[in-house]
Parts: sequence; structure tokens; C-alpha cells
Amino acid sequence: MPHAAHDRFGRQHVVVRGEGDSPPAIRLQDDVDADLLPSDDGKAAAIVNNIQRVQEELARAAQSAGANVDATLYPRHWKERSPPREGSAFTVAQFNTLARGLSSGPVDPPFSRDESTKDAAQYGGFTRLVCPETVLDFDVRKWRLLQVMLGGGLNDADESDVGDGGPAFDILALEEADEYPSFFRPVLTNEGAACGLNFYRGVFEPKRCSPCVSLGYYSDGVALLWNPEKFHIISRPSSSDAWIEKGAFQGSNQVYVIAPLQIRDTGKCVVVAATHLKAKKGASNAQLRHSQALELRRRVEQTANTIVQEDWKDVGVLILGDFNSEPDEASVKCILSQDECDDGEKARQYQSAYPLDEQSNEVFTTWKTRKEGTVRRIIDYIFHASSGAAEGEGIRCTHYLSVPRDEEVEEGGFPGFRYPSDHLLIAAKYEC
Repeated sequence: MPHAAHDRFGRQHVVVRGEGDSPPAIRLQDDVDADLLPSDDGKAAAIVNNIQRVQEELARAAQSAGANVDATLYPRHWKERSPPREGSAFTVAQFNTLARGLSSGPVDPPFSRDESTKDAAQYGGFTRLVCPETVLDFDVRKWRLLQVMLGGGLNDADESDVGDGGPAFDILALEEADEYPSFFRPVLTNEGAACGLNFYRGVFEPKRCSPCVSLGYYSDGVALLWNPEKFHIISRPSSSDAWIEKGAFQGSNQVYVIAPLQIRDTGKCVVVAATHLKAKKGASNAQLRHSQALELRRRVEQTANTIVQEDWKDVGVLILGDFNSEPDEASVKCILSQDECDDGEKARQYQSAYPLDEQSNEVFTTWKTRKEGTVRRIIDYIFHASSGAAEGEGIRCTHYLSVPRDEEVEEGGFPGFRYPSDHLLIAAKYEC
């Protein structure tokens, strides 16, 4: 059973115990961050001020270190995937935020850490970073992450307009969000803080036995948020309860969230799923990722098929997540294959919002350097599919968000002075 307690800094948190003397299965902060207290200047102004303050702090740190970089976010722009047509347009984003518990330095965490994790508490292995004590300081980085979520770096973005024009992305999936209850939820939704932007409604599913807990921090997890001006969550049949499915994959700690959303403009439905599959190399982990991807697709298909049986027409599907798998791995192929997950119903044909062909070296979603070396690869995805639509109709991807050019990226990749996570936020525009 959950019970309340306090960490070493006096902040209240909720614990779900594991069995016997094992570490907590789930640990969630229950207090809102102190720097989210109301401001006399207004909520949007307070957020803009913090974003600008952090960018200036990063610029000073880079200059002091002699790094030949500025502290602006990498410029991003929309690239056409297919010609837009008439239809309700919305934007979708996927972002692994790099958990605080997996990237903090040799400072006292909120809780005592396991002795076996001492070496891991050295900036998450990002030991080649310039000024990791600033770049990976979460009280700096969280505002930078928020800036990215609000559309920072887009060629038409103006951070001074935060709160005036609504969210940059209508659907937002987040992974490794160990500070979601204390920062991202209160600042992005209408829950928990007087200075919240009230851009989204959302749901969060914490990971069981998160490695962040062993490191002395809070449980990370997966969040799925949607713009209530664009979407309304569908209720379960014969019930007023929101139709949300979430939990852990069978036999593992990794989690998923599934929510069917009604597009307010058209009345059509899109079933949206967010997930974070098993990390690390090796045949057994690859097999587990494959099993998790199959289970996710089966659950999404079952939800979509049930909605079709409730007389909804042309139900679209979006699957967002960090798959920890490159495009040639089974966990990605089983999503894009029309046959492998067919359970007797008409199978949906999924497509990627981003080009995944081997000839294109343009796209990457993570580029990082740890003690093991540097890796540049695609492991984050936005997939979509339709059913019950004529050819060329249904949910269509019209644009995807560009990635930085290789020559723009700081030495060693991400994170750094110019980007707050080891994963890029990827995004796409859709019509339905």
C-alpha cells in the first residue's frame, strides 16, 4: 500500500513498497518544486524569466570554460512529408528527457543510494562533458527541457510569447520523467501549481523498480499529455470513466500509457500510446524489447478495434516512444509489419513519421558520448496507422521536425550547452 514520507530535504513523497526488505517499488515526489511558486509578474512571465536566466547561465559557463559554442538551442524546422490537404491538423512530439536520477553528479540525492551504484552517480557516465556540474544540474536543465517542450528552437518560436499562443505540440509523450509529479505536471497542466500554464491534460505511469530509486532519486516513468483545446478523452463504454490504459509490460518493469482521444474539430478518434522499452544491448534484452513491442501493438489494436465496434469510424493510431532499438531490430519491425500482430481483425499498416531507409543518414534521435564511446543512432519513433478509411484518407503525416545538422552538434553530442537531454525531441504534423 502507498504511504507518505519525507526525503532528506523535507519534501513529501509517496512510496509503494516492494516485497520484504527490497527497495521501494515506486517512489514519487508529492511536493511541487519551490521555484514554481506564484510570481507577481504572472505565470508566463515567471517561466520566461527562468528560461532566459538559465540560457544566460549556460552562456557564461561555456565562455568560462573556453568552449566555442553559444547557449542557444539547435535550430529546428518542419520538413514536408506529404502535401497537406483539408482536415483537422495537429502536432505530436516524443521526448526522452534524461532522468534526473540517471544524470546527476556526486551530490547528495534525496535518499541514500545503494553502495553498488556509487560509480553510476557520476553524471550518468557523461564524464566527457564540459562543465557537467552546470549542464546536468537539474535545477538548470529542467527549464531548458521545458523550453524544448514549448517549441524552443523552432524557426518561428519566440520564447517571450510563452503562455500566449498555446502549446507548440498538441500531443506530448515524455520518458524518463522522474520529476514529472514535482515539475512538469504542475507547470504544463492545471494540477498542483498556481503558475501552471494549463496547456495540457495528462496521465503518468511510473516505472516499477526504477534504477533512479537505487541511485537515491524518484521513480522515472512515461507521461502522455494532450491539448484539451484540440482533444477530448473518450469515456469507456457504458461509463463516465476516462478510457485510459496503463501499466507494466508482462514480466518486466517497463511501462506504457494508452489513451483514445476524440478530435474536437472533426469528432474522429485517435488512439495514442506512449512507451519506453527495455534498454541495454544483448540478445536477451533485444528479445524482451521485441516482446514488449508486440504486447504494446496488441493492446493498442484491441483498444482501437473496440472503439470501431462502438460505431466510431476511421480510428487512427499513434505510437510514440523510446524503443531503445534501431530500425533493423525486431521490436521496430514488428510495429511496421502488417502481419505479425494480426489477431484476426483487419491489421493496420503502420508507418514512421520520419524516414528510416538505410540510404538516409540524415536522421538521428540520440547522439551521446559516455565512457563506452560515442553513438549516433535512431531509437525514438512516431508511428501512425488508420483503419476504415479510403486510400489516401485517415490520419496522414504531412511534416516532421528536422534534426540538427552534424556540423552544428557540439563535440560529443548531447547533452551539452545547446541541448538538455541525450535524446532529441522529435515531432510530426498530422491531418485527420
